[in-house]
Amino acid sequence: MTILGMAVEKNGPKLHEARAGDTYPNGLKERDGQGHAGMIRFSGGHLTAQGIKLDNLASFLSGQLNQIVQNKTGLVGNYDFTLEWSPDADRPGGPRQAGGEPPNSPSDENAGTSIFTAIKEQLGLRLERQKSAIPVYVVENVEKPTEN
Repeated sequence: MTILGMAVEKNGPKLHEARAGDTYPNGLKERDGQGHAGMIRFSGGHLTAQGIKLDNLASFLSGQLNQIVQNKTGLVGNYDFTLEWSPDADRPGGPRQAGGEPPNSPSDENAGTSIFTAIKEQLGLRLERQKSAIPVYVVENVEKPTEN
């Protein structure tokens, strides 16, 4: 199948490796007020991650892009990062406001920034189309259940 492989850009990654045991006193918090690694917060075109593996980023991107994304970076650590983009830049002819103007104003620094561009410029990674073997489930037969 065709997938998107997430790879490191030529100039290297722009990620900050998480510190083991960090409690993130200024970071994301659980409802109990505690911060820890493995947390992600997503709102619109803003993703904040603390102490996550890039496999988790690939899973997130798969959902956002409706396409399988695989981590091909070779980076195995946990990372802290923020990613900002304009979701409408990824949808040609996407939603517009009533006046026909794009939803972002020209003063918005990420106006028109696609998730692909943001990943490249902000994280030092890239997404490239590749062929890859993917496990697939095939349903050959479906029958109505019988009464008990």
